[in-house]
Amino acid sequence: MRNLLVAGEVATAVLLLVGAGLLLRTLMAVQSVDRGYRAESVLTMVVDPLGSEYPTDEKLLQFYDSVEQEVRALPNVRSVAFASTLPLGTSYAGTFFVSIVGDPPSPDGKQPSQTTR
Repeated sequence: MRNLLVAGEVATAVLLLVGAGLLLRTLMAVQSVDRGYRAESVLTMVVDPLGSEYPTDEKLLQFYDSVEQEVRALPNVRSVAFASTLPLGTSYAGTFFVSIVGDPPSPDGKQPSQTTR
């Protein structure tokens, strides 16, 4: 019985090692896949305005507009964009409500939303 248990443990260990090797090979292959975008010469940063400094949506939009204008004015900057998460980056799960600048506010319960996982 003891020999059977030892053989089972060795077989399980070999199976786990093979599985780990295949996982590493897959991860290395995924690293070389073309993601569809180029990340050379790209700068990313976190912009987190203080809520007390920008109590209204208009003030917050003015803040983001000023950040965009200042970054665009830097030498060698070709484009500027804002995003809530980066591709293949950390994502925060939950429901986010969407408002479109210039559109009238949506009635209660009818505001468009996006759910992330």
